[in-house]
Amino acid sequence: MPDADIVLKNARVITMNPAQSLAELVAVKGGRIMLVGGREDFGRVAGAATRVIDCQGRAVVPGFNDAHC
Repeated sequence: MPDADIVLKNARVITMNPAQSLAELVAVKGGRIMLVGGREDFGRVAGAATRVIDCQGRAVVPGFNDAHC
């Protein structure tokens, strides 16, 4: 697996996927999500040049589009 550009770790990721409703890590490469997983996945996606953001338990949610505004 290639190294991610950005990794959000120690997060409460709300995936909106019933099969995996919560996760702890999001890895992004080239502006696209490459992996949503747990802390055990960190070593698979983080390299020397990866920007790592420690979310300190904060929530990460999918983007919202409010057509009523």
